[in-house]
Amino acid sequence: TLEIAQVPPALNQVLWNPATHDDGLLVFCQANGIALEAWSPLGGHDSRHGEVLKLPTMQRIAESHGVSTAQVALKWTLQHGMTLATGTTWEE
Repeated sequence: TLEIAQVPPALNQVLWNPATHDDGLLVFCQANGIALEAWSPLGGHDSRHGEVLKLPTMQRIAESHGVSTAQVALKWTLQHGMTLATGTTWEE
């Protein structure tokens, strides 16, 4: 806990995307000066992490703004004041 930490964390990297996130953790980190970094901000390829790019709400927002669902998901994360950690296992 922060009460006993000799050095409080500066950054907490967590699973965060429109389908899977913890708003309470965001509030806690903001209140305690801890930056949050979103990993898997585009979701995953399985139901465990949510198929964010295929969500109907994401598709509607993307279509209405003329952008991709990936752009919507990344913007959503940035609008929450977070940094992003992205990656891929695709070789192409």
